Amino acid sequence: MKNIFKFISLAGLMFTLSSVSVHAANLANPNYEIKFMVDSSKILNSDGSLKSNAISDFDITSSKNLNVQYLDTDNLDLNKNGWIVRFRKFNDDTSTELTYKKKYSITNGDIKSALKTAANDGFDANEDNYSPQVDWGYSNESLSFSNNKYFSLDDYSGLELPNTSDSIDEAIENIPGKLNKFIYKGWAQNYLNSSTLHGPYLGTRYIGSFNGLKIELEIYNVRGTNIAEISFKEDDYSNASQDRQALMNTLDSKGILIKSYDTKTGIMLGD
Repeated sequence: MKNIFKFISLAGLMFTLSSVSVHAANLANPNYEIKFMVDSSKILNSDGSLKSNAISDFDITSSKNLNVQYLDTDNLDLNKNGWIVRFRKFNDDTSTELTYKKKYSITNGDIKSALKTAANDGFDANEDNYSPQVDWGYSNESLSFSNNKYFSLDDYSGLELPNTSDSIDEAIENIPGKLNKFIYKGWAQNYLNSSTLHGPYLGTRYIGSFNGLKIELEIYNVRGTNIAEISFKEDDYSNASQDRQALMNTLDSKGILIKSYDTKTGIMLGD
């Protein structure tokens, strides 16, 4: 009988260890987006156009206009639970992009811990509907999983985004199960039904390069104030870390780096 119990205990231990190793192997494999807020007053002319030195410094070659808005309650209940619902459209788009994004905080650079937490919520390497990414700013770092949907409404044209009622309808119609069942079934839909729009915010995305990397410089007017964010993406952590430091040093040497916890999304949400 003792041998039977030993066998059962050993089998249970082996199953547990196997589960742990499989769980670890199934962690999502994110790319990295490096992003810094920069002082818009030092890179923009009085008419809102980009200064010539900024165009030269970042080898700006093209630009396009866009419009962005977020859907959340006045108290930002979705955002407080790590979820963001965003509508976005570029001037050359024929449809509106609707993004559902789940974010996890990264503490002291411990990306693996955040990936494990996300995996426990079902965001792992087997999740095909969400794209994983580490968002790495000046003094903040987070892990995000984005699910993009696309729709078109006949009543809107150009850069125009849907009004509150239509935004709520589209957000609920396209809602992913992971969001709607995050706390309990129907949780997110209840909040979406009582949500309001944060935005829209018109902006311009400039495309340039830095150290051979494609960079994006986005300018928005948010509640009467211009904000600017510069970013690039990389797949490899080591390269992302090195190029992040290089860009940060360059921005700092030019006196345009904003050293704060602020993020573009946080400013737009009023968080």
